[in-house]
Amino acid sequence: MDARAWTRRSVAALVAALALGVGVAAAQGAPDAAAPSQTMLIFDGSGSMWGKLEGDKQTKLVEARDAVRAALAKASPSTMNVGLMSFGHRRQADCSDVQVIAPPDAAVLPAFADRITTPLERLNPKGKGPLTAALKEAAKALAKAPGARSIVLVHDDPDNCQQDACAALAEIQQSAPGVVVHVVGLGLKPEDAARYQCLTKPTGGRHVDVQTGAQLAAQLADVLVLAMQGGRAADEPRTPAAAPREVQAAPTPLAALDVAKSGPPALRVRAALIGGVAIAGHRVRWTIWPAGGSDAAPAATVDGSDVRIPLASQVYRIRAAAGLLQGEVTATLAAEGETPVEVVLDGGEIRLRSPLPADAALRLAGSPGATGPLSQPPALWPHGQVALLVPPGPMTLHYEQGELRTKRPIEVLAGKTLVVDVAEPGGRVLLDLLSRAGPPVAAVAAEQPVVYAIAEDDPDAPLGRREIGRSAARTAEFVVQPGTYIVSATRGAMTVRERISVAAGDTVRRSLPLIAARVVIGARLSARASEPSGTPAEGQSEVFQVIRLDVPADERVVLAGPAAIVDVPPGRYRITARRNPAAIDAQQEIEVKAGDFKAVTLDYHAGGLRMAAVLPPEAIGHQMAWHLLDAGGHLVWSSYEAAPAAMLAAGRYTLRLSMRGARREQAIEIRDGEITSIEMRQP
Repeated sequence: MDARAWTRRSVAALVAALALGVGVAAAQGAPDAAAPSQTMLIFDGSGSMWGKLEGDKQTKLVEARDAVRAALAKASPSTMNVGLMSFGHRRQADCSDVQVIAPPDAAVLPAFADRITTPLERLNPKGKGPLTAALKEAAKALAKAPGARSIVLVHDDPDNCQQDACAALAEIQQSAPGVVVHVVGLGLKPEDAARYQCLTKPTGGRHVDVQTGAQLAAQLADVLVLAMQGGRAADEPRTPAAAPREVQAAPTPLAALDVAKSGPPALRVRAALIGGVAIAGHRVRWTIWPAGGSDAAPAATVDGSDVRIPLASQVYRIRAAAGLLQGEVTATLAAEGETPVEVVLDGGEIRLRSPLPADAALRLAGSPGATGPLSQPPALWPHGQVALLVPPGPMTLHYEQGELRTKRPIEVLAGKTLVVDVAEPGGRVLLDLLSRAGPPVAAVAAEQPVVYAIAEDDPDAPLGRREIGRSAARTAEFVVQPGTYIVSATRGAMTVRERISVAAGDTVRRSLPLIAARVVIGARLSARASEPSGTPAEGQSEVFQVIRLDVPADERVVLAGPAAIVDVPPGRYRITARRNPAAIDAQQEIEVKAGDFKAVTLDYHAGGLRMAAVLPPEAIGHQMAWHLLDAGGHLVWSSYEAAPAAMLAAGRYTLRLSMRGARREQAIEIRDGEITSIEMRQP
């Protein structure tokens, strides 16, 4: 923008502000102290909110929601406006899932609290945690708001969308000058709790680290009330930063080893992560060759982190391998006593806080372009081990258990141990049949296997759900992230479904009532005796559809044949039949109960049509084409015979005869149960 134009606009804005009796700060976007406070509550909607805090029976979602409700009960709507945002609550694995649910508009009684609590009641955590993007959007929503401006972030995990909230603070303050950021962490690890003080300390906000359910209600309510009153906590004592999780052992110089100075020659070999930091608690495989010797003929192979190997005095090539690390040196063995040799593997250790479950798998993938043991495909963590030696650098841990899939970026430093939790705790879902389940009137169907499935909501998938797991076991078991799911059991053409909620660490068991009603379906012409000769014979194939009416967006069963037998759950259904090629349709609605045996015969309302062409002698034998169009001009039937016959759904049509490049048309009406004869002259 031209500097002079900018100056003119700034002066004009300042003059206008002064004319309204406000200060220069208001013209620059600073908060107006006389206006109501403006607070934007960012409520974590990621899937981990289905977890629980220590000693709490309710999920973090429920406890935090109740605390918000309690805080709003203390609010004064005349002096404060509150808005609501969330993230990760609509879609899975989507780092753009951020939504302003309720902007901080002027409060209106009695719906002041309802604007916040009603959407929270409907919140269904399911996705990732793009909290940095949510902070930026919250600042934009407060940009033009008068009064003291505050953001209250309630979350239970760091941003897992590769965004740095601390680095975004400058952008947040530029969007909403003077904004105060308060953070309430739910069950965070110490290092993660300390990390987000970068938002609170520079803005004068309060940071609260809640670890138990007993602390949550009071502390979250206190922070919200402070924010809504436009308060600051700049002088509040800060939680000291947690000690780094990396642990480094004290180095032991190689010269400090107690080695024999006399006696037969021997190698005293020691493996180290870095110089002087010996490896302990890991299996180290040593392979030793005479210098210049073939790899196929080693002089010695032995296991141990610090071992003595008797050998003849000469030059040797010495290799040590442990975990995903390997190192090699060349050394000359002295003629007498032990010769100490240290092989530095130049790596670090990953240690799991708890062993892997028997049905889980953990893979380590290096950063893009990585080579060596962490190149693609990812290295598989050995089962039964809680620690592994790996090359230093950034990498990603991929955790798989049942249908549960998580990944966590980490960075390993040479010579240090990194203690990690590999995954958020998932929940188990166990599915079987109700003890009395099975179609009581369908012996054949009862012999078919039952297939269980679990699906998650997906607005982009057919029927709004996406299947994530399937099993034909007698008792199906799925491991999933906390959230809501649709479970089902299918036998033959019959399926029953139920929606369940799964919290972290829970085991949810459902016995599904696969109890059927049997429906036998057939179709017939309402005036079969009047069917003209030349039409398809009795018993031709029909296409039947069975559509559930009392379960929205349920699958429809499609069957073909002269008749059909289907087992369905109790409920209301629409059954349709179609006969081709003339597209004759029929339908009927029914309601069935468990154990019912119901026969349904659908009547086609149709009539017959006989066609004949009146031709002069010279035209006999020429090719002709008959076409029948419905009232909308769509082709429903055609024939190249001289005198065809057809059965058609009752209604109005246009009959067209084409011959030698010319055509003739005639409007006709087909009546239910009647046969219509049409003669058309040569076009």
